[in-house]
Amino acid sequence: MQIRRLQSEDLSIVVAFLEEHLESSLFLLSNVLKGGLEYRGRNYEADYLGVFRDGTLIGLASHTWVGTLLIQAPCLEALNQLESALPRFLSRRLSGLLGPRDQCLELMERLSLDRGAATLDQDEPMYALELSRLRMPTLLEDPRVALRRSQPPDLKPRALWRADYLVEVMNFPSSTTLEQRAYTEVLSAHEERRSFVLEHDGERVAYGVFNAITPRAVQLGGLWVPPEHRGRGYGRSLMAAGLKEARDVERIRQGVVMIDDGNRPALNGSEALGFLRVGRYSFTLWEEG
Repeated sequence: MQIRRLQSEDLSIVVAFLEEHLESSLFLLSNVLKGGLEYRGRNYEADYLGVFRDGTLIGLASHTWVGTLLIQAPCLEALNQLESALPRFLSRRLSGLLGPRDQCLELMERLSLDRGAATLDQDEPMYALELSRLRMPTLLEDPRVALRRSQPPDLKPRALWRADYLVEVMNFPSSTTLEQRAYTEVLSAHEERRSFVLEHDGERVAYGVFNAITPRAVQLGGLWVPPEHRGRGYGRSLMAAGLKEARDVERIRQGVVMIDDGNRPALNGSEALGFLRVGRYSFTLWEEG
């Protein structure tokens, strides 16, 4: 058994390993494809630690540019090695832990990470769908309802929606700093062409982003429908239209979503589109990352 820091020459084996566990590795894989395996402090970059058995990668951890730790350790041997090595590996602040829920719970207990002090500790159902089986909502047959990529005039109003999302969904306290963070995130998604707006009769009614993009799959998240527009099917319509574009234009084959257990409309909407539950994903944050 060997554990070591991963380098650029490990890229192909890291990608192959993460693709074997695709649904629960999309954040990791998207970061690797955008930022590589070496950390210089830029967006999407991270320090990577890999666990090997007889030369085969069996688990890894990623300490990202925002301080979160992302893990994919599907076997006990990998968790054992990470437990031993992570305290020495983490040279920067740790702001959160993300990954398959069972792995994260086990690692938090082993490393004595205090879940009680977390600002967010969510255990979310993870759904996946082969996009050839995507079921389109009838609302999208209405010519007045249309999806488009975000445009510069969307940035300020969408930043206000993003701030509301961070307060309601992510449990962040409302503040001027949060508003600035929301604008930065909305601007980044716009510049990377990851964000969508759904309109009805020219009025913006929903917003969403691709949080992770790989050649085979996308993870759709950050979905926000303002309270005054809820209950009309706009959320599932944005999801369906965005995934259809990914399928038809980008040739993406699979979609993944993660939804809070308490958000019954979103769960129902995902299932109506054909999504099937494939596991549970964990988001634990101790600071704003």
